[in-house]
Amino acid sequence: MKQSHYNQDSQDNEMILYKIEWSPARYGGKVGNNKPFEKGKNLLRPAKLKEIIPEKEDYFLRPNGEGDKYYLLLDGFHRKTDYNSIKQFVEAKMVYVKKDYGK
Repeated sequence: MKQSHYNQDSQDNEMILYKIEWSPARYGGKVGNNKPFEKGKNLLRPAKLKEIIPEKEDYFLRPNGEGDKYYLLLDGFHRKTDYNSIKQFVEAKMVYVKKDYGK
């Protein structure tokens, strides 16, 4: 039986952090690809809503709040992003920050 992601403690699991690396496209321009850049345990913690600052690249998204892959949010949340959308992401434990963030 699959356990709900709300009951899982992601801090005890292996974490793989990804960020976008840009490479030249075939016909000019650039293409971004998610590449792993850090791996380990206890690297991140769930973000608090009061910690979210628009356009600050400090946040990682965990799709559906499940799995071991955490993706760096390129350029952070846009300042025009709806507050309720960010709030839903935070409440669903989809937004993470580094363990020592804000200290």
